[in-house]
Amino acid sequence: MEFMLVLCEDPDLVATEEQHKEAVERVGEYAMGLLGEGVLKGGAPLHPVTEAKREAAVAIASRCPNAEFGSVEVREIVPMG
Repeated sequence: MEFMLVLCEDPDLVATEEQHKEAVERVGEYAMGLLGEGVLKGGAPLHPVTEAKREAAVAIASRCPNAEFGSVEVREIVPMG
């Protein structure tokens, strides 16, 4: 069985650039630990929700049955490499 974790930032909790830098470093260490354990299969950061775009992905997501009784979040993946 596989799972996906979607990590979200609360701007009120990482208010300064130093706090943000420290948070990013800690999450990186966490991810590297999971990678070392062999449980992390992949990952990529997402663009902030404030940069969400209305595009083909929104139309695709709107067809998902979960949209009828829950939610479907559309966020662009930050290109890696």
